[in-house]
Amino acid sequence: MKVKIKINESGVRQLDKWCNEFLERLAQDVRERAIVNAPVKTGKLRDSIDILDRDMENKTILVGTQDTGYGLYVEVGHSTRDGGFVAPSGFLRRAADDAINESSV
Repeated sequence: MKVKIKINESGVRQLDKWCNEFLERLAQDVRERAIVNAPVKTGKLRDSIDILDRDMENKTILVGTQDTGYGLYVEVGHSTRDGGFVAPSGFLRRAADDAINESSV
């Protein structure tokens, strides 16, 4: 025995709307957490964290840093001029992981 379940056009539109709203809330949560997690020396990196792009057709929102030139190095770690190494901060990855793990789907 089988049961076929099909969502009508109205249901598809409602699901799409719900998905977009959820994705927007999740992106805002990631942004807010990244701002809290970001290491602060001057505040420039923290202040540059924002939603950079939205592609709702493909269910994608880009959250990150802009115009600092060093956000990636803070996130993933980097070598110093004197041969040392600065450990990764992971502020953005941690923000995304925490927001996703604590979201209610």
